[in-house]
Order: sequence, then C-alpha cells, then structure tokens
Amino acid sequence: MKRIVATVAVDNTYFSLDTDYSYAVPDELLNDIKIGSNVTVPFGKGNKSREGIVVELKEEDLFRLTPEALEAAITPKTKILVLPFPNNPTGAVMEKTDLEAI
Repeated sequence: MKRIVATVAVDNTYFSLDTDYSYAVPDELLNDIKIGSNVTVPFGKGNKSREGIVVELKEEDLFRLTPEALEAAITPKTKILVLPFPNNPTGAVMEKTDLEAI
C-alpha cells in the first residue's frame, strides 16, 4: 500500500534547516496540502510541535523496505544488513511477507 509522504523543512533553532523530515500525509489532508504549504508537525519525541514548509510530496511504500530498494542500496562494501523494525520514528513494521520477499 502506498501513501503520500510530505518532506518538510522544519523551523528548529537547535538544528540546521538543511535537514528535512518526512511525514505521512493523513488522507483527510491530501486535497489541502501542497508544496509550499505552511504546516505544524510533531517533533522530537512527539511531545513538541514545530512550524515547517512542505518542500516535496511523493508516493512511498509506507516506509517499508522493498527488495528493490534493498538491492539498490547494497554495494561491494556492504558487510552487514540491519533491519531496525519497528522503524522509529515512523512506526513502520515489516510484515512476514515483506521479510520473505527480501
């Protein structure tokens, strides 16, 4: 299942703004959010909120690792594969079928 993910440049005085953060767009906001939209997003451990600007919208696989993405990331220097799931901060979980495909 694919979802729309917004890449947001967050106004955070503690970090540089050259780091963008990704947020899944709730279905009820799909018609309202656009590149350049000002948004308020959860930040930190979810106990804070920050203002930001949407800089990209794209369709993604809900932060799931696909066999194609894994294969593209492996190089001759790759020595080990670590699958940190559930994936923080997205909460993505690898399903049994996902792991079997890999």
